[in-house]
Amino acid sequence: MDNQNSSLKQQAYSEVLTKIAQVTPIYLITTALIVLTCAYLFRETVPAQALTGWVAVMFFALLLLGLTDWSFKKYHHLYSSELWGELFFCAMFFIGVGCGSLVFLVPDDITSMLIVAIMYTGLIGGALGGTGSSFQLFSAFAVPVITMAIVRFLQVDSEIFYSFSFAAVVYLGATLMIARNYANTVTEAFFLQLKNTELMQTVVIEKEAAEKANTEKSRFLASASHDLRQPMHAMDLFADALERRLKDPENVILMSKIRDSVSAVSSLLNSLLDISKLDAGVVRVDKRSFSLLPLFLRLEKDFQSSTEGTGLMFSVSTMPKQHSSQEENRKHNESCMIKSDSILLENILRNLLSNALKYTEAGSISLGCVRQGEYYAITVEDTGMGIASDEQEKVFAEFYQVDNPERDQGKGIGLGLTIVRHLCQLLGHQMSMVSTLGEGTRFDIYVPVSKAVERTNTMPIINDGQMNVTVLVIDDEQLILDGMTAMLTPWGCRVLVCQSADEALTRIEATPAIDMVITDYRLREDKLGSDAIQMIRETLNNPLLPAIIISGDTEPKRMQEMKESGVQTLHKPVKPVRMRALMQYVLKPGDSS
Repeated sequence: MDNQNSSLKQQAYSEVLTKIAQVTPIYLITTALIVLTCAYLFRETVPAQALTGWVAVMFFALLLLGLTDWSFKKYHHLYSSELWGELFFCAMFFIGVGCGSLVFLVPDDITSMLIVAIMYTGLIGGALGGTGSSFQLFSAFAVPVITMAIVRFLQVDSEIFYSFSFAAVVYLGATLMIARNYANTVTEAFFLQLKNTELMQTVVIEKEAAEKANTEKSRFLASASHDLRQPMHAMDLFADALERRLKDPENVILMSKIRDSVSAVSSLLNSLLDISKLDAGVVRVDKRSFSLLPLFLRLEKDFQSSTEGTGLMFSVSTMPKQHSSQEENRKHNESCMIKSDSILLENILRNLLSNALKYTEAGSISLGCVRQGEYYAITVEDTGMGIASDEQEKVFAEFYQVDNPERDQGKGIGLGLTIVRHLCQLLGHQMSMVSTLGEGTRFDIYVPVSKAVERTNTMPIINDGQMNVTVLVIDDEQLILDGMTAMLTPWGCRVLVCQSADEALTRIEATPAIDMVITDYRLREDKLGSDAIQMIRETLNNPLLPAIIISGDTEPKRMQEMKESGVQTLHKPVKPVRMRALMQYVLKPGDSS
């Protein structure tokens, strides 16, 4: 630290010299004019030879200062600031001695002495403005000037000159004190400025390092997620095809276990996908007015089955059950209208309920809703382990988990609350958390009240009949192509497979009657699925040809590209039910993307 401060002080002194060098030309011109003025005033009273010699000495001293100033501005980086300071000190001392010597040349009458005193006062004032930021340089000029004046005044045996001597001593002391304070202030200011600059550079470097680490983390997660999604996607496709062929009850049970395992891994990957989408800024918010009742009933049905056999009680409070009459249902729906994005809000509540389920071993979990003025407070509360006060802010950080040192996958990977906070910020919904260690946790989400129902575009109800379409599937992995063929064929699809965009163009020349394209996003030869779709549409002269992109990419840049392509996108691993629903959706007239 001492070495660092010493280096900063040297830099500060260099800045002081630079400041002095900037005003030195003005100081040289002003001093030269004062010298010429004095020569003119004393032309009659001082011998010509002595006066000419004094003027020559003064201009030589000023030339020396001018050369020092010029050299510093051009070559200051070659030598230390201490050396340049010494050169400026010598030049200023030489000028001070030259100025001070004038008092010994003029007559000792009161008029001449007053002229010299006035000249000295002007020169010292100019030096204070020009070199006052360095106490050493100012002293090098002022001390010899006033000291020589005091000596000369004392040589004259007169009380008035004794008074001049006393006044000169007081003046010297005052100007030195002012110069020291001014120099300390300027030096300290430069020192603090340099220190702040250094701190800012350190902050910038650390910020860049943190951003780089975060980018590398995101890239690693995206890459790992992509590599894991490929085989998981293939496994899901084959599992769906195999499940339809199983008849033996024991094999069906085993298949169900496999499905559960695949779903668990898919859930972890989808959490990574949600974070990647939020980081990429590609999550689209579609706020509409809708009733809370259908959402609450859906969550009640899903989580009621999840708590069966666990000893936990799950309840949906403050929300009446379905009413017997249609009119009562309508009135109740209208009394629970909110303004939000139904999909994102459901994602928030599912994450909170899943989190409560993971960390509650006994007691209850409840989902509730209370009207508070212009907002509905949607509450998720549990009687679980609770969160210590010093942990309550940390739980919203990525991958942070309380009481899971063994990284039990049953408790997730620590992204649920991170996603909840990001989504609440995205929707503009205030969120609060109250938790007591050993007693439980309560989350409140405040959603604006709305009065009108807005129609929303939804996926069509899945039709289990035969689709009777020709689908061109593009993926560079044969395993995925085999799985897609196994899944699509029983749906009544004629499947054409190829591993590159060029091969796809060749296939459609032989079979131009294509009803849909399903492609991976990253293809061979650094081509993208969106580009392949565009080429196929242009080749077939069908700009509205239905298309779907299936991707394992979660890198923010890739996700933004997919969003901008305007093509419907699914992320691996894809559930067959979602695939069939999206296929029917894009095949509808007027809905192709």
